Amino acid sequence: MALEKALNRVTYGVRPEQLKKAEEQGWTNWVSDQLNRVDDDSACNQLIKNLTYDMIYKDGSREKKKEVALFRYFASSSEIWDALKDLDNTPEHILQAGAIETALVTWNKAIHSKHQIFEMLVEFWHNHFNVSVQTEDYIAASFSIYDREVIRKNALGNFRTFTEQVAKSPCMLLYLDNAFSKSGPANENYARELFELHTLGAMHYYNHLYDDWKNVPTNADGTAMGYIDEDIYEAARAFTGWTVGSGTIDYEVNLPSTGEFHYYDQWHDHYQKRILGTEFKSHQNAMEDGMQVLDLVCYHKGTAIHLCTKLCQWFISDTPSTELIKNAAEVWMQHANADDQILKVVEFILLSEELMQNLNTKIKRPNHLVFSLARKIDLTPGIEWVWVLAEMGWKQFSWPLPTGHPDKANYWINSDMLLKRWNCVPLLLYLNMEQGNKTCLMDEILQLEKTDLDTLINYWSDQLIGTKLSADIKLDIERELLIGMEEMKGLEWSILAEEHAEGLEYKLLQLVSMIALTPQFHKR
Repeated sequence: MALEKALNRVTYGVRPEQLKKAEEQGWTNWVSDQLNRVDDDSACNQLIKNLTYDMIYKDGSREKKKEVALFRYFASSSEIWDALKDLDNTPEHILQAGAIETALVTWNKAIHSKHQIFEMLVEFWHNHFNVSVQTEDYIAASFSIYDREVIRKNALGNFRTFTEQVAKSPCMLLYLDNAFSKSGPANENYARELFELHTLGAMHYYNHLYDDWKNVPTNADGTAMGYIDEDIYEAARAFTGWTVGSGTIDYEVNLPSTGEFHYYDQWHDHYQKRILGTEFKSHQNAMEDGMQVLDLVCYHKGTAIHLCTKLCQWFISDTPSTELIKNAAEVWMQHANADDQILKVVEFILLSEELMQNLNTKIKRPNHLVFSLARKIDLTPGIEWVWVLAEMGWKQFSWPLPTGHPDKANYWINSDMLLKRWNCVPLLLYLNMEQGNKTCLMDEILQLEKTDLDTLINYWSDQLIGTKLSADIKLDIERELLIGMEEMKGLEWSILAEEHAEGLEYKLLQLVSMIALTPQFHKR
């Protein structure tokens, strides 16, 4: 049972073959295989390549719909830019295709990929380096590049490399306005979030303690232990000129038309700077100011503490121990220059005793709730998931604040949020049926020796929550399912499969949704 709960913590839901493999390998070897992505995931990759979806678009005043294959997710940045150079005249459904297709790929990978820990980390990093596709048309259009070439490519790699690629990503440059930042005065948005969210964190903001950089205590290497507002102002100057090749040409600007990162030297503030107590020379080589800032913050001990706190909260508990965070931060610093730095840190956290001591204490966010149900009964993701998830508070790639979605139980479990879950889970199952998508429910019950209602409730409660329901809850579920079908009490429900298949499928979905609304299913 402990092993199954551990798998439930680090995946989007335990499947029988996954549990069997973990039992055969043992936890340590299973985690190692997951982090090194040993398992053959070709079936999931082929599923992704074959995905189609209903594109909804306007033809004059009429709304139309057509089925299309993925045409944006696997496109290169040059292909996307060439297709969208004239953003003002590009139809909305074409602009949004990158974001929509990335969502569909994300959902399908979460449900079907064998590399479950990796997919969990992809979600973590998307949240950490949050970008909202609602901010700018080109962000939505090119979001697949951000997902594929920045987040997924670096999710288990080196944090310094990762952060630089984020900083140079057109999506981040546009989201936090650095694409428009130039000398006199610089735009502070990216620099502030680099310090407060991406690296050192608010825990190392010392402006309320010190108003002069000279008074900020220093580390052994001479860098400041924390940052003040002056560091943010100066860092913003260091990133001036980091922009996007948008093709802008006027009396003062001549940018290439690529849609990719471009350093525009005429916008850069070349004069001396002081950041975290470190003096920057004036007129350094191209981009060296920004690169030096990234070195300072990515290799900073405070960043190790901040990132390891978040990783421990993601995998261990909302309140991980100080000792675990400290030890994980030491691993982070030891591997600061390693290509697999993040892998080493995550492996240390997942193999810690503290994980096994805190099982079943985290709350599933709405997307995790849906994925775990989908992995149990083979739900098929569709565009409608965007608004169903949004109803539960999960704004897929659209969280407006740079903070990303909250990761603590008190945000997701309250009377308002619970009511939304109770309404949306049955709705999601009903929409799946309305779309003509089949689940595994019918096939599974037909393999059972007995299919009376008591057996079905016990079977699906065991599948979904790993235990039987209390007598009171079972009685409530029985009453609900027998409404209008009282004659089925005590009979084998499999007799409905031939002549009343649709009605049986609906009743089984109803049964599963009620079990999925019990408190046990919302924990991981």
